[in-house]
Amino acid sequence: YREGIGSLTRGIASPLLIVGAWKALVFSAYEQVRARQERVGSGTILQESVAGFVGGAVGNIIQAPMEVVKCRAQVNRGIPTLATEWRIAHEIVATHGWTGIFRGLPLLYLNSPWSYAAWFPLHHMCLQAWGYLQGHSMIEEHEASFTAELVCGAFSGSAAWVIAYPGDKLKAIWMVNEQTSYTQVFLPRLRAQGAVQLLYAGLGASILRSFPQCAFTMCGYRASKRWLDP
Repeated sequence: YREGIGSLTRGIASPLLIVGAWKALVFSAYEQVRARQERVGSGTILQESVAGFVGGAVGNIIQAPMEVVKCRAQVNRGIPTLATEWRIAHEIVATHGWTGIFRGLPLLYLNSPWSYAAWFPLHHMCLQAWGYLQGHSMIEEHEASFTAELVCGAFSGSAAWVIAYPGDKLKAIWMVNEQTSYTQVFLPRLRAQGAVQLLYAGLGASILRSFPQCAFTMCGYRASKRWLDP
């Protein structure tokens, strides 16, 4: 409120530029693993989970630089513009080298891979449940309606986010700090806040955000897949 409505858009430029490539890499890696799995047998929930984990892990390569710049921009008091985020990225590289732009990459492996490992099988199970409620014994993913995709994408993605949130919280804290030790960054906060507060504060707002985000991401992915492979 004190900083104006524009403060809500801090850190938005880097995701707008990069998130498409990040998601494309995640879903492409997932599809490649699923294709290999299907050559040796029918798909299972475990196989979907493994493919999702691999997709999330591969996507971290692009996600890490985006998250570093986004998190730094969100705590920056300057005007939220693309030029500001470009300056932040330049300063990180100038100060810490190219490895600085990947700060927090190990912590991302506590986040994205596990989120996608849960999201894909949960989405599949949600579609099956939707089919049963509609009176069908089985529903193929390519037969799902737009409404089913939207609802199942939202609920499965938000449920998966609960799993990923603690890792995402630690990642964000680490990326905006300059200390070189996990102990220096996290131990004082753990003592002051406790584990639950440290790991889960802000979860409600993140889930509310994830509902539309996950719904339209999964719908876009499924629509693109049907268009490319009719």
